[in-house]
Amino acid sequence: MLAGAAVAALLSATGAVVNLHLLARRRAFELAAMQALGVPRPGLRGAVAVEQSILVGFAVVLGVGLGTLGALLALPSVPEYADVPAYPPLLVRPQPGLVAVIAVAIAALLAVALAASGRALLRAAVPARLRETQA
Repeated sequence: MLAGAAVAALLSATGAVVNLHLLARRRAFELAAMQALGVPRPGLRGAVAVEQSILVGFAVVLGVGLGTLGALLALPSVPEYADVPAYPPLLVRPQPGLVAVIAVAIAALLAVALAASGRALLRAAVPARLRETQA
């Protein structure tokens, strides 16, 4: 189950990065338009950081919360043995400390990826981009 959870987290992180990559051209066009209208570059940098932080923060909090709830509901019904043992069943529950460490590690990896993505997005957002057609 741990390997499955790790693969699911990796797939969701990859999905977020691919989504940002696919939307980068349109976002660069929008940011170039705002820069041409006089929005200062630090303001654009802050807006991109806040937008991506809200997107990823919400996804991490919701994903960890629903994953933990799913584990709490599903793990007690997973049989440990094929036959009925003579002693009481094991109580398997997610460990809050381990869940928190993994969630922080995933959020840190996503933050690094999103910072690089935001930096590349701001580099691509030049007023000359406004001569192109919007995708």
